[in-house]
Amino acid sequence: MNSRWRTALAAVLLSALAFPATATTALQMSEQNLVDDSDLIVVGQCDEVESLWVDGDLVTVATLDVTESLKGAVGARVDVVLPGGIDAGAPVPVAVTWPGAPSISPGETVLVFLVDFPTVPGGYAVAGFSQGKYSVIEGPAGATSRVSRDLADLTLVDGESRHRGAASEERLDSFLARVRTMVAGGEVER
Repeated sequence: MNSRWRTALAAVLLSALAFPATATTALQMSEQNLVDDSDLIVVGQCDEVESLWVDGDLVTVATLDVTESLKGAVGARVDVVLPGGIDAGAPVPVAVTWPGAPSISPGETVLVFLVDFPTVPGGYAVAGFSQGKYSVIEGPAGATSRVSRDLADLTLVDGESRHRGAASEERLDSFLARVRTMVAGGEVER
């Protein structure tokens, strides 16, 4: 390899190091923001997922069997529209992913803060990108269930500051009590 090509290769590699890989960025939302901005807040178990194209974007619709509604009027099922998906039936199979996007798997129980998603009739999107999706972790018999949320692949912006999100976990009963209090308009102690 001549020195001209080595120099060009070195320049490309150095420029790649100078610009960090991009990550999904979202405005940081407090629990109160999530409650206030949500049309629905539900606990449910994912029955099925289906990918489809909506206005040129590939999305996944996760259908939840609702076990509890904390805010809003909802039937026994709700469709949650998630960014990305898989279209294995296309002439060239396509998979689209978004770093830090919420995901819901069949059989997973979740607590979600949802906003209306008008381009999918009856569909809702997770409020605050992945900030409004909590996984419910069932404990062994007699143990307390917990909720977890993983924002590690998300960059959060709060005013002038930017920081990487983090994973969190807490007791489900405490979290539900706090959300119910916020929905009712009460003050929450932390």
